[in-house]
Amino acid sequence: MSAASAQPSSRLATARQRAEDAKAALATGAIVLFSTTGVAVAAAHPGHHKATSVQQESQDDTAATASLGGGTIAPATSPPVASTSQS
Repeated sequence: MSAASAQPSSRLATARQRAEDAKAALATGAIVLFSTTGVAVAAAHPGHHKATSVQQESQDDTAATASLGGGTIAPATSPPVASTSQS
C-alpha cells in the first residue's frame, strides 16, 4: 500500500512542476513578445517621439510663415444643392 500511495504524490509533484514550467514559459514568451512589439513600433516610426532643437526651430519657422503668409487652402465653396422656392 505504501508504494501505491507514494506514486500519486509523485505524479502530482511532476504535474505541478510541469504546470509551473508552463507558466514560466508563457510569462517569458509574453515578455519577449511585448519587447519585440515595442522595438518593431519604434523601428516603424523612427524619431516620432524625439525632436531635436533643429527640427523644432524649423517647425517654429514654418508655423510663423504659415500664419503670416496665409499658406492654408480653404475648402472649395459650391452653391447649395437643395433650394427652396418662395410663393
